Amino acid sequence: MFWRVSGLNTASPVDVILDKEEYTLEELLDEEEVVQECKSLNPRLTEFLRKKENVEKLVEYLVTSPEEDADDKRVFKYPFTACEIFCCEVEGIYNTLLEHETILDALFGLLNNERPLNTILAGYFSRVMGALLARRSGDVVQYLRKKPELLKAFVYHVDTTSVAEVLARLAGADEPVGYSESPSVLWLAETDILALLVQSLGADNPPEGQANAAEVLAAIARSTETPLTESMASAEFMQTLVDSALAPHSGIAASHALNVCLALLEPLIIDPTMNRFPQNNLHEQLRREAVKCLSQGVDRLVGMMDPPADESKALSELKTTYGLIKPPVGQLRLKIVDLLASLFRSRDPLAEQAVMKTNAIKKAMDMFLQYPFNNALHGGVTMLLTAFEEGSVELRKFLLEEVDVVDWIVSAPTEVLPEPNPDAPVKVHRKPLRAGYCGHLTQIANRLQRTSEGCEYVKNFLDNSSTWKSYVENELESRNKVESVMSWQCGRPASQVMGIHGMYSTDMPFSSIECDFDSDHNRFASPALEEEDDEEDDENLAEWSATMSKDITATETDEQANDDISAAKVLSSVSNDVSSMEDMQDDEVLLGEADATDGLLGLAAEMEGLGVHDEEKPSSSEEKIVRDDDATEKKENDGNEQDANAFHDNQFWPKYDVPVDES
Repeated sequence: MFWRVSGLNTASPVDVILDKEEYTLEELLDEEEVVQECKSLNPRLTEFLRKKENVEKLVEYLVTSPEEDADDKRVFKYPFTACEIFCCEVEGIYNTLLEHETILDALFGLLNNERPLNTILAGYFSRVMGALLARRSGDVVQYLRKKPELLKAFVYHVDTTSVAEVLARLAGADEPVGYSESPSVLWLAETDILALLVQSLGADNPPEGQANAAEVLAAIARSTETPLTESMASAEFMQTLVDSALAPHSGIAASHALNVCLALLEPLIIDPTMNRFPQNNLHEQLRREAVKCLSQGVDRLVGMMDPPADESKALSELKTTYGLIKPPVGQLRLKIVDLLASLFRSRDPLAEQAVMKTNAIKKAMDMFLQYPFNNALHGGVTMLLTAFEEGSVELRKFLLEEVDVVDWIVSAPTEVLPEPNPDAPVKVHRKPLRAGYCGHLTQIANRLQRTSEGCEYVKNFLDNSSTWKSYVENELESRNKVESVMSWQCGRPASQVMGIHGMYSTDMPFSSIECDFDSDHNRFASPALEEEDDEEDDENLAEWSATMSKDITATETDEQANDDISAAKVLSSVSNDVSSMEDMQDDEVLLGEADATDGLLGLAAEMEGLGVHDEEKPSSSEEKIVRDDDATEKKENDGNEQDANAFHDNQFWPKYDVPVDES
């Protein structure tokens, strides 16, 4: 245990068991502190657990499903504790596990079961494999090379998420920078793992298996350059993947394959501080190959944007509280729109021409208006249409002239009336609602307007469009003014003070802001109110300054007189003490009292050096007058200070520091 202190520690229950002459593994697994003792490398416990028969028993608890009549300890406690012991990364236990092939056969025997696997045991298996690959990956891969059938078993059980995580770890896809020299990655590059995963995307596999296989492939595509990513860059693999995505099967299976295609089109983002491996533009090659293969299949992609006619009624309509959606968008059509947007914005002439030859843009625009409250669809169509920002001149001409984006923006209805739900328990007459895509229309219009500032063609086209000018003057400018939070009277103080710009879709310039932040009052005020407040501030400040100057002058005069009187009082007291000491000196005072007398004489000499003389000593009656004057003066000063503070509190003005001439 970590807290063993000489003279204070008590015997651990694990040590009590180990002190027995005979004990079993189950007795140790029943103790709550066995995992903690294992982490602290208890030598006697480690020596017991590393025995072959005990490691075999731990593996049995880990991967073997308990019998139906087994107790709770066998079902839950023993598998969990066995997993935690293996995850303690004790070298002696790992040596026994990896040196005996029969024990490894039992560990990977979990994959020999039919699917679905026991999710609890699969989770424990995933944790132990993660620990082994982190500490002893070379030994694990050496065993896997001898058992090629295990790779197919991994892919067969990819529908279990825990097994898919182990497969991703073997492929080096769970690390943001990858491990190009990892033994497991080098081994998988020699196998047909990619082809097996692509086959798992087929419709004859469980939906969970399709999703997990797509996640593993996407993770490999996003990882840094490894031998596996080199294999993905081949034209053969890319064509196989695209054919699998565009095959005539269910929409769910196709959407998972399209996820992999989207991952291939996305640019790789690597943290420069974590880039430990040389880059040779392999991902650019991978991206170009994906664009080439997908451009050849754009016609099939556009054909999949139409809802299938053979769907059942349960899939052809969606009843919501908003109303009846008939037919629903579906995940497949969303992925197709996103994929078309990535192709259209790839700056690849082949991809641009492939998209412009079809009616994909117009179909996406029709879907945009057909589903007024599907934000995911609106975001994809916005990315598709705003390709004019970085696209070629031909692309801009296509969007402005053939597709007529301007007329589409201007003529889009701002209010929609949903189709009523026939099965609603209460029939409610709904009023028209503001369409949910209006904000995206404003964003597209603003980005088009901003593009015209740097493109002569777009500027001339918009200037010659009377429809666009009318829309900008009557709708866009007013909408930008309403949506710009920087122009509201309540305002956003933090945004204005910190200078946050560009975080809103309208991107209003700071020059249009007519509100100024008043740091004294912690509020926003308009310029007109600001001028009135400044005039009142000047008048009140002048009046207050004059009053305070008079009070300060009078106070200084009184304080100077009080200082003279106080000095005279001190001198009188010291002189009396000196006279008494001189009389005591004549009577032969003690040595200690003589030293005190010398000190008082020195003090009297210092007072005389300040110019205070005995003839200035006040009388007793004068001392009484001084005390009365002091009390009166203190009372007047307190009153003046209270009046000044009350003046500040009533007027809500900050206290100003008035310079005082101390001369």
